[in-house]
Amino acid sequence: MTIHEKSVVKFEYILKIDDNIVERTAEGKTKTILMGHEKGLPPGLEPSLLGRSAGETFTTMLANGYGVVDASKIQTAPRSSFPTTMKLELGERVYSQDEMGNPILWRVTGVDGDAITVDANHEHAGKTLLYEIKIHSV
Repeated sequence: MTIHEKSVVKFEYILKIDDNIVERTAEGKTKTILMGHEKGLPPGLEPSLLGRSAGETFTTMLANGYGVVDASKIQTAPRSSFPTTMKLELGERVYSQDEMGNPILWRVTGVDGDAITVDANHEHAGKTLLYEIKIHSV
């Protein structure tokens, strides 16, 4: 059976960026998705599964799989504009809300004295994603 737009698919994957493994399924575990209804996958990954069958192993590359970097989502602010209890170190996650009350996740990407740079882009935005995939069942 080949994968179509409503298939349930179990697969293993390794995600590499710049030859570094950044994500993978746990050893001996699979990820199960319902095609067309899975949230959290980068655009382009599901279409690369279409027409494939159980037992296939393949590699697919997605340029800007998590989108391009949006400069409007990068801001620099003085340390005084953050709560004093907030850890402001590289890589820390900072939460805020937009004007509608929706949560926004920021990553601290720069600390230069009193200037703190935060970025709300996906951490893999602007990067080429290389997936190694093994399909277990369809």
